[in-house]
Amino acid sequence: MEKPRDFDTARAWGSYEPLPPGGYVCEIIGLEETMSATGKHMIKIALDIAEGNEKGRFMEAYRKDARDNKKWPNSAVVHQVTEDNDGNTHGRFKRFTDCVIDSNSGFEIIWGNGFGACFKGRLVGVVFGREQYEGKDGKLRWNVKPQTFETVPDIREGNFKVPEDKPASPYRALEAPEGFSEIKDDDIPF
Repeated sequence: MEKPRDFDTARAWGSYEPLPPGGYVCEIIGLEETMSATGKHMIKIALDIAEGNEKGRFMEAYRKDARDNKKWPNSAVVHQVTEDNDGNTHGRFKRFTDCVIDSNSGFEIIWGNGFGACFKGRLVGVVFGREQYEGKDGKLRWNVKPQTFETVPDIREGNFKVPEDKPASPYRALEAPEGFSEIKDDDIPF
């Protein structure tokens, strides 16, 4: 057998280290317009770490994924509703666009057909925090996911706060009583 070219630097299976919670300068790998499960306009933003020791982390994971239907790592994808219940700009969407504009000199949003493409390759600050989830085996695990957008200068200067851990809801296993339906985050007005 010939020695694989990356053998000396490859991570052994099971040795995955989660991204440490904190602020990172990220590159927008792609932005796709889509619809939420409740029929609201939203965008799906794929990110990768652009600077520091974790640079390229998600691209590396994507390239090493040997599955036929591989996807960008879920812990580096943000689903963002763009409009509120009245059809006005959602505050979180405005926060995202403001942070991209403030982080990229001369950047202007292209509305219409070029919207998603105009964000590709742009930098934005992202604060990642820990969230607990229930695995397919029923065990609780932790994942580190994007929590808030910041400007690149704020991340570089340390002007951000890492959110507290978000434990899984103690009510996760309870079913909705008869006559009630499950409430999605997109449906909550506050």
